[in-house]
Order: sequence, then C-alpha cells, then structure tokens
Amino acid sequence: MAADERSSVTHYLLSEALAKLSPPDDAGAEAHLKLALMLDTGFAEARLALGKLYLRTNRLDKAAQELEEIVKMDPNLVQTYFQLSRVYTRQKRTQEAKAMADKFEELSKAQKQQSENERRDILRRLANVRF
Repeated sequence: MAADERSSVTHYLLSEALAKLSPPDDAGAEAHLKLALMLDTGFAEARLALGKLYLRTNRLDKAAQELEEIVKMDPNLVQTYFQLSRVYTRQKRTQEAKAMADKFEELSKAQKQQSENERRDILRRLANVRF
C-alpha cells in the first residue's frame, strides 16, 4: 500500500469518491486533491476537480486561480472553459464569462468534428477489409 499512498491518481480517485458521498466530504476531497497535485503538479484532471470543488463551495477566487492555471498548462481541456465561464459569471465578470463560454463552444465543436472525422476514417478503412 505504500506505493499507492504516493500515487497522485490514487489521491485523485479517493477525492472523487469522497465528493460523491451524501453529503459530500469536501474537506477530505480537497485534502486528497492537494496531495495529488503535490505529487504531480501537471495533473490537469486533479486541478480541474479542485477548481470545481472550490466553485461548488463558493470559493470563487480560488476556483478561478486553479482553472486559469489549467488553461496555461493544457489549453485544449474543453471542460476548463465551461467551468471558468461559470466562475466568471458568479463573479459578475460578464465579458470574461462570455469569452470562456465561446471558447468552450468552439473547442467542443472542433472535438466533435475531429471525432466524426476519425469515425468516418475507421468506417472507410473497414469497408476495404475483406473477411
């Protein structure tokens, strides 16, 4: 178990489980997310979960800080822009909220198109396979 205790993914998964309890254990989830990020500062999904937790617990400045850091690390993580638009809306930062919502929509469409192109390519290749 010692190796698991040092795993950022383990802490991330524990935080997800704690956040889904009824009622959620936000303090426990936050502690595990912070441990995950101490072990792997580039773990974007853990940082996103921490930003969402801060948003859910109305710590908007901290939420914005975490989510803005993700945009610097991984500008193609679509969900980040949606969450940032929510934070900025609650902070009454209307223009920034709209910009993030627009970026979310743009990236979502691009990813859907890419998925569709990949699906078509697979179907085209399968059509040429003889069984």
